[in-house]
Amino acid sequence: MSPFIKNTSIYTIGSLLPSLVTFLLLPVFSKYLTPEDYGIVSAMETLTYILAIFFTLTLERAAYRFFFDYKDDIQRKELLGTLFISTSIISAILLIILFLSQHLVQKIFSTIPFTPYYVYAILSCFLTSFTLIPSAYLQVMERAKTFIIFKLGNFFLNTILSLWFIVHWKEGAEGYLKAGFIAALLILPTYLLIIREFKWKFHLQWAKDAIHFAWPFIPTLLMAWILNLSDRIFIERFLSLHEVGIYSMGYKISMIFFVFTSAYATAYHPTFYKLANSENQEIAKQKLKRYSFFSIGGYFIMGFMIAWFSNELVTFMLDKQYNKSHEIIRLIIFSHIFAGIAGMTTSLFVLQAKKSKENMYLSFLTGGTNIILNFCLIPPFGIYGAAIATVATLMLAFIIQYEYSKKCYFIPLPLREIAIWTISMAIILSIYHFWLEQWFWVAFGSKIVICGGVLLYVFINWNELKMKLS
Repeated sequence: MSPFIKNTSIYTIGSLLPSLVTFLLLPVFSKYLTPEDYGIVSAMETLTYILAIFFTLTLERAAYRFFFDYKDDIQRKELLGTLFISTSIISAILLIILFLSQHLVQKIFSTIPFTPYYVYAILSCFLTSFTLIPSAYLQVMERAKTFIIFKLGNFFLNTILSLWFIVHWKEGAEGYLKAGFIAALLILPTYLLIIREFKWKFHLQWAKDAIHFAWPFIPTLLMAWILNLSDRIFIERFLSLHEVGIYSMGYKISMIFFVFTSAYATAYHPTFYKLANSENQEIAKQKLKRYSFFSIGGYFIMGFMIAWFSNELVTFMLDKQYNKSHEIIRLIIFSHIFAGIAGMTTSLFVLQAKKSKENMYLSFLTGGTNIILNFCLIPPFGIYGAAIATVATLMLAFIIQYEYSKKCYFIPLPLREIAIWTISMAIILSIYHFWLEQWFWVAFGSKIVICGGVLLYVFINWNELKMKLS
């Protein structure tokens, strides 16, 4: 097995395992965390996402980009030392500013006290910022096992502490956030052992070059934050922490879509670029068009199955106080489908033409649209308005990006089929939601029978389907 395939396998397992464990623990968290508690946890996760951007100014990305510009091992280690010192100074300054201006910071989620919730979240993010450059070092040195051991160690330590504080001591949201802080504090020394390999010579010009390279990532990440997480702020402001918790739980379960599709996307991207840069573009585009069709169909099937069985997932897995979250899953899954499709089609078309700046402009448009829709839809429609805003934004972004990609490396997509599948999926889910699921076991039984019939058809016609996919 080649080192690349071996490392890829290690990273894939290391990424999927925490997602799987988190998903399996949702029944425990739903029992011991009220929707208000889960709303606080989700709000603080929203806060730490944006704080993480500014604690390091994304300088860890410069480590990946500039490390191999230097052939000399000493210069490489001086670069890492320079970046670590830079992020340490930036993080310390921001930490001081946050605590000095705590009354302003607390207004982000006005119903959540600064102490202890903001304190634990901010300190956890601050400590984590010291691990990013060492983590980047492990990756560029292809020390995948060490990287994953540290990552999984942090995850399982955090999980064990969370269960201890939530289940044993019944500390709710405070216990969950406290566990994150203690885990970050305990794991930090292991990362500090790695930085002993750095050279502690600070190069001001290198730091400036790194900041110049890294800062364009900040607007794009901020727009991603607006699109994926800012709706929690609107829900907390216009509704309540209880509704934040219900919405966040539904959103969390719906993310299982990306757990299954991210591995496929990781494998598909190199294939796309290999074909897109091949000499015979006629054959390449024919293959990519066929791959796109079946990939889009697969994304719809995956998304539909998650949405279709969302009522059963929530009923069997979660405490009854989260029953309403399955309705959010059914709405938000449409946004995941279109985001997934764009990630392996239109986004790649634009990036193949090296139009990364245009992608940034699209992220600004997407983020702005999402803010406006959240502001307009959440007050009258509640958490359903937040979900609808996200779905509408992602659909609009897909359409705009598709139209723009006609000026780039363009491959026609089956828009007619996409429209038919979207409408059909909406109709079937509506029929079950508003009618058949009034009889829980009848609906559940019919789903099992239909799925069994489809699997039997695939099994019988597998050779023919495999030929079409090849």
